Amino acid sequence: MTTINNNILTTSQYKQNNLMAPADNDMLGRDAFLRLLTTQLQNQDPLSPMENEAFVAQLAQFSSVEGIKGMQASLETMVSSMRSDQLLAGANLVGRTVGLGSQGVQAAGGISTQVDINLSEAADNVSFSVIDDATGKVVYQGDLGPQAAGTISTTWGGVNSQGQSLLRGSYTFLAVAENGARRVEQTSQAVAQVQSVVWNPSTQTMNLELSGGARITMADIERISG
Repeated sequence: MTTINNNILTTSQYKQNNLMAPADNDMLGRDAFLRLLTTQLQNQDPLSPMENEAFVAQLAQFSSVEGIKGMQASLETMVSSMRSDQLLAGANLVGRTVGLGSQGVQAAGGISTQVDINLSEAADNVSFSVIDDATGKVVYQGDLGPQAAGTISTTWGGVNSQGQSLLRGSYTFLAVAENGARRVEQTSQAVAQVQSVVWNPSTQTMNLELSGGARITMADIERISG
């Protein structure tokens, strides 16, 4: 006479337990899952053996676990490789000057920003303005006086027209060449020197630390010069 161990689950009991078990607390590792499946096959109730569908389903679950673990390992390797590549690329920028454009530049907050203005012609006066992108208002305006054609540089100290410090945020720079009543907007660009490369673990991206302490990403760069 065959003795049935009451601790062994029938197929219907196994299914019911799976439905009732909390998913977060009962997740099995690869080895534990395989041991459980093997033990279940060895100790089946001969009067109620495991159905083929249930057996195939458990094998499919095991294959899924194996596949996910392999994918996770591959992704971790890829991320590590991308991090090394990004740091190496960033290291080549240390000591070089980068152009950040004239719109949406992260500035102020106690940091001075150098702006290069490319004058297409001589001007009786060059007007330089800073616009707060959050409000669309001009927060700073200054005159640079008469200028010859070519590239000139000015520095904005992160203050408004009254000399008060502004919070760090997104700003747009505007330069206008004035000759009598004629006013022509000129190409301008914030520039800075890269001091170091910093890895940001929260965003998994590389940041460049600029002269003055500001940090940017590679996506913020529009031009690179020596």
